[in-house]
Formats: sequence, structure tokens, C-alpha cells
Amino acid sequence: MRRDPAYPVYAAAKEQDLLCKTVEGEDFVGYVWPGYTVFPDFSLPEARAFWAERVCTFSKLGFGGYWIDMNDPSTGSVPLDDMRFARGALPHEAWHNQYALGMAVATRDGMLAARPDERPFIVSRSAFLSASRHTAVWTGDNMANEHHMKGAIALSLNLSVSGMPFNGPDVPGFALASSAGLMRAWYKLGFLFPFLRNHKMKEQPDQEPWTRDNLTTAIVTDYIRLRYKLLPYLYNLFLDQAEQGDPMLRPVWYHDQSPEFERTDDMFFVGHAILQAPFVELAAASRAVLLPKHRDGASWYDVLAQDFVVAGTTVHHDNAPETTPLFLASPAVIPMQSGVRTSSKNDLSTLDVLLVLEQGAATTTTYRVDDGISYGFEKGERTALTIFASFDAKGVAVEIRALQDGYGKVALRLLILGIDGGAEVRINGAAAELSHDTITLAGSRLTVLATARTDY
Repeated sequence: MRRDPAYPVYAAAKEQDLLCKTVEGEDFVGYVWPGYTVFPDFSLPEARAFWAERVCTFSKLGFGGYWIDMNDPSTGSVPLDDMRFARGALPHEAWHNQYALGMAVATRDGMLAARPDERPFIVSRSAFLSASRHTAVWTGDNMANEHHMKGAIALSLNLSVSGMPFNGPDVPGFALASSAGLMRAWYKLGFLFPFLRNHKMKEQPDQEPWTRDNLTTAIVTDYIRLRYKLLPYLYNLFLDQAEQGDPMLRPVWYHDQSPEFERTDDMFFVGHAILQAPFVELAAASRAVLLPKHRDGASWYDVLAQDFVVAGTTVHHDNAPETTPLFLASPAVIPMQSGVRTSSKNDLSTLDVLLVLEQGAATTTTYRVDDGISYGFEKGERTALTIFASFDAKGVAVEIRALQDGYGKVALRLLILGIDGGAEVRINGAAAELSHDTITLAGSRLTVLATARTDY
């Protein structure tokens, strides 16, 4: 906070002796964005309570989320070693790593004090063990270049399996000016990362997609829309992470421990059912993808080739502006929002459920939906369905059962990939009326068999 006696927050923190000290017992002063700057001592419970009170006041004004920055802590040109904690009793190294955690805990406490039945949203630049209980993180000040774009995969995967699953980089890079091609490639790479945002530093050219060209605007729009189309799948991955610990973003070795995947850093799983293999070199004309096993088997649906492929196969795809290599696990049940998303409004109770099945396969999943904002789900305000699908010589059989109905009905239709119109589809024992429809995934237009929409 700015060291300014006329600034009420500073004056109150100084009066209550809540600021970090030097070894001489003076307030530690850094030089950061506000100029001469002092730092709340988040090692002190009373300092965390002080911060929470201010966050509570802001939240009551209508703020719904917080971006807590510079909490490494960043002190500008002033040496960190001079900053001490616990009113000077602890050296800097005793609380340096925990500093951002203390700030996140206090911020979350303040939000809950203002709106106790609303889930807080916080994104932090730094974190420590257990921080995922309180905040998401972004991966700091990166550069708009291919090296940092590719490196974002390994960095986010490492965080994801190290207790910080809700993370992602600045797209298409914080510093330097992104080219149109880099912007398109980075959005295609990161559109399903747990955290996705466009960001840049103040001195660089604007980098909203529409500041480049019409092609870039159209492609970025398509992939953001696809992200929100897949929001029901992503939301259930968040629930899996919270309840079971499985991260959303997974290294290939998470599901296939074969030696050839130990150091793979150019493709990754999004949950158990989607594999991305983006282009990380703009000049590459094509790329090869060695397909791994997945959680439920060894078969994939190659979205660009529009065909099933077995694990262990190497497939090749050209580097086209509109597409990105994307693979769907077979068998799998992938819930999606219906239609093309054209606004920020989302409806996770009206679904298109994509079935990826080959003959002889069977799969089951549980889909959960609630209001996405409150803690009502802890009081039973959630709906859960189990969906079991199998494909044999008789056709496709699907069983849909409600496990919980605390959030009302779910209206869904099935979209079935990879089978022709002659196959019979039965839902809960009754023959389903079928029609043909199309969906676009990763720039590839797919024909599917569609059932009528029904409430469950």
C-alpha cells in the first residue's frame, strides 16, 4: 500500500502496527507502482483480519472477484532481505513463500464475510501449499513468443499436478507484441486451460483479437465459443478436482506411463476424455501425434480425421489456421451446452451429450449441475444424473437415471459420433427417434445422430 499519511488504509495499518518491519524496527519501505510502498504483515492474524475487513467493504460495493498481484512479495529496487515479519521477530525467509497465501486467505475471508453464500473468485500471482483452497493462480509475466507459448504447457501441467490445478498463463503473452499468427496459435493451445484470459503490459500494443485481422478475430471467437460450449464438461472436471483430487489439466503420463511419454510437453489431457496436441511452432507445416492410452481404454476419435484410431498409432495433421489436433477418448460421454454460444449466459441444465462409442464398448459417467455460484449444493441444491451407454450388435443402449434432483430437471439430447443412421438407439429401454445434425469441434464439422431433447 502507498506510504501516504493522507491514505486512510495506510494510516490505520500504521497505527495498528500491522506493517512489515526492518531489523531496526522501522516500517519496511519498497518502491513499487504506487511509489514508496509499505507491506501488510500477513504473518500476523490481526493483519489478515485488517485486510479481510477492507475486502469485505469493497465486496459490499458490488465487487465479485479479486486479482491479487505483486504478492511474491515484489518490493521493486529494494532488497527483500530487509523485510521482516512478525513485527520484526522473523527473518524474511521465514515467511517469504507464505506471503501470498496469507493475502489469499485474508481476501477470501473478506469476500465470505460480505456474501457468505457466494463462492469467492480470486486469482493470485503467487501461491504456496494449500493455496488452491483459496485462489486460482496465473503464471506470471510471460512473453509473447513461441518459447513462452510452448513453455506454458509444461508450467501449467506442473502446477496442475502439484496442488494448484486452477491455473493458466496470460494469452498471448504479457510482454512484447504478439503477431496475429501467435495469437491464433496460443488461443488454440490454451482454450481449455482451467484459467484463460487475454492480458498485456501497459507499454505494449493492444492485443484484443480484433486489433489484428478478420481471420484472427474469427478464429479466436470460435475457440472461446468452443470453450463455453464445453463448459458442462469443464465444470464437472472442477467438481472432480474438488471432491476427488484429479486435476483438470493432466500430463500424458497421468493416464499412460509408457516411457515415451515421460517428458512429453507438447500435448496434454483435459480431464479424462479430451487430448490436445496443439502446434507450438508457427512455421511447422504439420505435426505427428503418438496417441497414448487414456483412462478408459486405448481408442480415440480423431476430430480432424473424423475417424477412430487406436493408441500407439502415430497420426499426422497439417497446420491449418482454423483447426487444431483434438482427440476424444472412446468410449466417453462428454456433456456440452447446446448450440453456439454467443453471449456470456450459460445454461448447464440444457445439454447436448456427446457419445463417443465403438461397437463392443461401454462407458458410464455422472453429470452434476447446480447454480455455480452459491453453496446451495451443500444443502442438496444439486442435480446429478448417471449416464450409461453401450454399443453392441443390437445397437446403442443408453440408461439415464437421476441420482439427485435438488436443482431441477436436466433437458438433454444425445449426439452420437461414429455410427450410421441404420443403428438402433434405445434410451431407458425405449426406441429413440433419430435425426442427423452437425457440430463443429476444433474447426472440424462433424455429423452426428441426434435424439430428441428430454427432461430427466
